[in-house]
Amino acid sequence: MSATPNTVTVIRKAKFSAAHFLRLPELSDAENLQRFGPSSNPLGHGHNYEIEVSVQGPVQAETGMVMNLKDLKIILQEEVVEPLDIKNQTRECFSGQDPAPSAEPKNDWERPA
Repeated sequence: MSATPNTVTVIRKAKFSAAHFLRLPELSDAENLQRFGPSSNPLGHGHNYEIEVSVQGPVQAETGMVMNLKDLKIILQEEVVEPLDIKNQTRECFSGQDPAPSAEPKNDWERPA
């Protein structure tokens, strides 16, 4: 994201921890273990994540800011950290989606402006 002369980019980071597992329901435990190794354990395994959010726009004359950083912190906490932190992503966060690994990355966070 590159800024034009009349815009500023604000970046905020957040961290969370979550677990997941990799398995296909049509395979046996042994077949899942062979395909995905220890990651197929239905109890899951955890990762620590860091997300970086960039907001770009013109500086508002009234505030001298692109966006209030306190508001951005609250949005990031409510929309990302609280729904995902200390959760099993496979079971709790993306229910109804295929939990199997995909070769194609997905953007699960697209939100309308």
